[in-house]
Amino acid sequence: MSSSDSQKRRIEQAADWLVRISLSAPPEAEVKDWIEWCASDERNLQALEAMAEVWSTLGNHPPAPDMVSALLSADAEEAAGSPARAGRARWAALHSRWRWLSWTLAGTAASALLALCLYGLLGARLQTTVLTSKLGQHRVVALSDGSRLELGGLSIVRVDFTRHQRLLTVEQGEAYFQESHHLYWPFVVAAGHLRAVAIGTAFDVIRNRDEAAVSVFNGTVDVSIAERPASAGRQRSHQTVELQPGGQLVVLDAGTIQQNLVDPASIVAWRQGELECPDAPLGEFVQEVDRYAHRPIVIPDAAIGSLRYTGTAFTQSIDSWVDSLPKVFPITVDRTSRPGVIILKPR
Repeated sequence: MSSSDSQKRRIEQAADWLVRISLSAPPEAEVKDWIEWCASDERNLQALEAMAEVWSTLGNHPPAPDMVSALLSADAEEAAGSPARAGRARWAALHSRWRWLSWTLAGTAASALLALCLYGLLGARLQTTVLTSKLGQHRVVALSDGSRLELGGLSIVRVDFTRHQRLLTVEQGEAYFQESHHLYWPFVVAAGHLRAVAIGTAFDVIRNRDEAAVSVFNGTVDVSIAERPASAGRQRSHQTVELQPGGQLVVLDAGTIQQNLVDPASIVAWRQGELECPDAPLGEFVQEVDRYAHRPIVIPDAAIGSLRYTGTAFTQSIDSWVDSLPKVFPITVDRTSRPGVIILKPR
């Protein structure tokens, strides 16, 4: 075989590998074979770099993982019959063009894109960052996977993407998620004892001092609850709940679990500056309001904190909301005892 034919064969193999590793979670055995192929000859790695450049030239839009998986699976072809064979024929035509492009662009390197593939497939983190918002801020973030994240005031969300899953941890505050669905790449949001797995959906997560809550706007979310171990060394048990639109699950750090039905519109009202409380202890709602207040709101009396409240607070006029509370409850608003702090006291 001439050197020209050998190089052409190498480029074709690199194209095949890049198609296969476009899966978000390819089989472990295939990853091992791919790594060995890369390590066996430095020219293989160079060819794969060239393929990554082709990928970029085509607009960074790889084949959909489920499409690639089906077309690479003989079992899927046999099960699906003629439609799958037709799909394979279309893929063969595209792949032929892919190989032609790879041959013409084989001299160009794309080390950065190749590094992304290598880190992802070896299980390293694709994206690790901490997103934060300021007091009263509404921050919108586009994630690298195509998902969208909105943070309420004084919120902290840790983003940790690996090839196994997209894990986002709400450490404080509130966040609204619009997940970009990937069949082989789970979108998981953790908060306190809650762990929510989304399936092409939009949902809201709150993490306060003593509770965590998940509320679904649309789609389906599977929420697992990690219960406290009964004794040291014992494994935690897990309870799973499927939430539909309007479904809400609240877990207190003390272990109490509440499942509610809420108006889906109220779930996202905070994005328009409205904090809605359908029926909850005043102390819990104040924790949410406090993230938009210019001065901290303190409730030293547990009896006041346990009062049931239903109403709406507007993020642009928190002081007015506080001043309205004595009209509903037997309390007073103290702004003088502690400078810079609002204290709710018994009347």
